[in-house]
Parts: sequence; structure tokens; C-alpha cells
Amino acid sequence: MRDAARYRGMTMAAVLSGGAASRFGSDKTQEMLDGQSLLDRTIAFAGTQAASVVIADGGQGHALPDGLTRLVDADFGAGPARGLCAALAHAAGLKTPPRYLLTLPCDVPFYPHDLAGRLIGAVVHDPQMPALAVSGSRLHPAIAVWPVARASAIIARVKAGENALHALLGPAQERGEVRFSGPVIDGIEIDPFFNVNTPEELEIAREVLQALAEG
Repeated sequence: MRDAARYRGMTMAAVLSGGAASRFGSDKTQEMLDGQSLLDRTIAFAGTQAASVVIADGGQGHALPDGLTRLVDADFGAGPARGLCAALAHAAGLKTPPRYLLTLPCDVPFYPHDLAGRLIGAVVHDPQMPALAVSGSRLHPAIAVWPVARASAIIARVKAGENALHALLGPAQERGEVRFSGPVIDGIEIDPFFNVNTPEELEIAREVLQALAEG
């Protein structure tokens, strides 16, 4: 627990919510799940993982809690790389920059409570090394901690045309990969990084939360 608190103090979280949500058909960030919008749910989770939270929402103008900083996506790059660059530039430009930036897509409702602590714990020995989350056979490069000391180098790569987050994280030997497990319901493990891309997947998320609540 002491390490988790220490890591939280050296971390800024960036909620990534600038996607077009074309598969959902509407603004999924405002869809309700267990009494909160998906966006508010992610913002609340981010506050448990990091000392400060920003949001990169692609200029969509969502209503935000008081005191939360909204970032304008970078005017270069594509996809999540734009929000990543905006958040890294913001973090690096602070008078006292955080050591790590934790990126969190806004459509993942079952984040593990020990996410940031375990990611940072895997790479804290090397201040230049990022780490990403893994579940099952899948890598999740959008769910990662990025060393703010590498902000300029990462931004330069995006400006040069590299938008794939897994490439920006570097090869396997130069990054941490941390495997997470999800809750088990009726003998089936739920992916802790299950993400909501369609109305049908939102219904699945609601059913999972109900099952978890019923024990």
C-alpha cells in the first residue's frame, strides 16, 4: 500500500475520450452505467490512480467536474496518439512534472483497482521505460504508463508519422508488460479491459455489474 500511494503521487492520469464512437452510433461517453456516465466513471477511477487528472476529449466539450483540466488534442497525428501527445506535452510543461502519465480510454468499465501501482512497479527501476497492460492474449497499448521524461521523443515520433501506440511504447525488451485478471462469474473470467464499442456491449457491461453486485 505504501508503494501504491507513492506511485500515485508521481503520476498524472489522462482520460482519452476523443474517439468518434462510430460503432456505437452516438456519444457513448455519456451512456449511463451503474449511475454514472462512462466518462464520469473513468474520471472517478483515474482519481484513485493518480495525483492529478486531465482529459483529452478531442474538443467535444463534455461537461467536466470542477477543477479538471481539458486538453486540446495535438494538431498532428491520428487517433489516441493525438490525445497522448497533448497530455505528454501538458505534463512535461508543468513546473513540477509528474514522473509518469497513465492513459485511460473512457470506455473501459472494469479497470483493476491496482492498475497504476502494478504498471509502475514493473518499470520503476528504469525511469525511461513505459509499461502497458495485458489480459489474456491481448496487449492494451492505450492502457499504459508513459515516462514523462520521454515526452519530447514520443511527440517527435508522432510528428514523423508514427501513430500506433504499441510502436510508441517500444519493443518488448524496452517496455514492461503487466498481466491482469478479471472477476470470474459462473466460471467465466471477465476481461478486466473489456471495452464498450456498441450498445450491445454496454448491455453486457450492465449485466456483468449486476452479477457482481449479486455476488
